[in-house]
Amino acid sequence: MSAVAKGARTPFTLGEALDCPGLIWTTGGHLPWFTQQKTTHDGVHAAQSGPITHNQTSWIQTTVTGPGTLTFWWRVSSERTYDTLDLRLNNMLAGRISWTNELSFSKQRFVLPAGTFVVRWEYSKDYSSSLGSDCGWLDQVEWMPHLFEPPSDVTASDGDHLDKIRVAWSAVAGATSYTVYRNASNHVDSATQVATGIPALFYDDTPPLRGDAYYYWVVAASNDGTSGWSTVAQGSRQLTFAEALNCPELTWTTGGHQPWGTQQSRTYDGQHAAQTGPITHSQSSWLETTVTGPGVLTFWWCISSQQDCDWLTFRTNNVLADRISGTNEAMLVWAQKSYAFPSGTTVARWTYSKDASGDRGFDSGWLDQVEWRTNTVATATAPPIPFAWLGTYYPGQMNFDDLASIIGANRIPVWQSYVAGLIPTNAASQFTAWIDMNSGTPQIAWTPDLGEERNYTVEGKTNVTDAAWHSLTNSGTRFFRVKVGMP
Repeated sequence: MSAVAKGARTPFTLGEALDCPGLIWTTGGHLPWFTQQKTTHDGVHAAQSGPITHNQTSWIQTTVTGPGTLTFWWRVSSERTYDTLDLRLNNMLAGRISWTNELSFSKQRFVLPAGTFVVRWEYSKDYSSSLGSDCGWLDQVEWMPHLFEPPSDVTASDGDHLDKIRVAWSAVAGATSYTVYRNASNHVDSATQVATGIPALFYDDTPPLRGDAYYYWVVAASNDGTSGWSTVAQGSRQLTFAEALNCPELTWTTGGHQPWGTQQSRTYDGQHAAQTGPITHSQSSWLETTVTGPGVLTFWWCISSQQDCDWLTFRTNNVLADRISGTNEAMLVWAQKSYAFPSGTTVARWTYSKDASGDRGFDSGWLDQVEWRTNTVATATAPPIPFAWLGTYYPGQMNFDDLASIIGANRIPVWQSYVAGLIPTNAASQFTAWIDMNSGTPQIAWTPDLGEERNYTVEGKTNVTDAAWHSLTNSGTRFFRVKVGMP
């Protein structure tokens, strides 16, 4: 048998140690519970089970008359599964812990109906082995009789406000104040009190995370007691556009006949996205941001609308860059777009607009996962090619690294068109050199000529069949070529 450490006994009564002197406490079993200050939840004092051995028990109990709410903190340090701390209500097992609460206290809450209940906490050991401190602890017991019916018609705003969740309820006759509890999951037993003594019939809560769902319960109270728990209400704070679009570095504004909003029902990333406002015929709803280039703006968007009549457009400095329309009845179809912008300021605006009649689908557009990258270049080639230059000729394309390596309409690799100063989407755009004679002296010229932005080298041959090109060092040179490169 291992040695165990027991808490030092104190002169406090059980009621005082448990912070509940209004109840009558008794203890028994093979050895009684006692009060101590070594292991507590509140840092003051708590009760501890008696130092029993194998096949023995130690219990503490009180009697309450329901309806009411019983709350307490408990902890155990024992042989797992075999030595347990139990809660029994009228001798029926209502809760049990064993070893798993070795490191900390846990809070328990039980709502009891009308009637009399003998509430017993009992530490019991099986026939062999001991582990840990081999005992249980109890602290901060609270019994709140229910004098009223719980509040009804409890609601919580769901994405209506950026800065709060408003919890509201109906008045309870005889109540003078209300207490609000919150949890990130739908479990009232572990809910946290966020406000108490509220005289009004609403409370504006500010939970830690926007967009996440929170669960609320309300309890009515007076100086004489409380009600039971209300039914649960679920709510959430509205996300900012920066949060919903995963793009906190940009500043967002919205307008039109109805502003855009944030939501979680229809998204690309499965978390949250922006959605156009609920407009009607001949109206529009827009969302915009301003970027300073050079850089690349990438985003996902989709639409559900009347085909070829109601459009979601993307404009840069009020110039149409792209638009989508139509609907898929089975599912939303998301598409990714990317636009490269040169140096300077660009206003990027997404607008959903409706014509004079007709509706189809969800009658909305959505935007998600916006990304702004500055000073980006395609690195798959040498030299690197600025995304802004690629985006000028290939707007809306996605992989600029791959794009730099393809063959352009002029039958030249796109990256070589950048070096030469050509237009890769124009089949007639070629680098051309020629010879002008000036007083019998040949002069080499070329186009395009980007001046000091490029390095130009003129080389020559005496005969076209010569293997090597050389610098222009003699008058016998009859064939010439011009090479262009980056500085």
